[in-house]
Amino acid sequence: MIKKLKILVPLDFTPKSEAALEFALTYTQNVASDIYLFHVLTERTQDFRKLDAMNGETIDRMKQQMLNVTERLK
Repeated sequence: MIKKLKILVPLDFTPKSEAALEFALTYTQNVASDIYLFHVLTERTQDFRKLDAMNGETIDRMKQQMLNVTERLK
């Protein structure tokens, strides 16, 4: 039985992370695989409790970015 590859791609939507996603898509094109996307938060804070208070605009932007990427995976 052939095992499926499992690829984790961290995304913060910088050019380097976009290149990593493109590499993963190309690498897994002809093999059985699952690609997992991990959204890396780039917002900086000294107090991680403040992450719960992120404004809706930031959260909506992050959701839209992930939706755009998942559309490319179809």
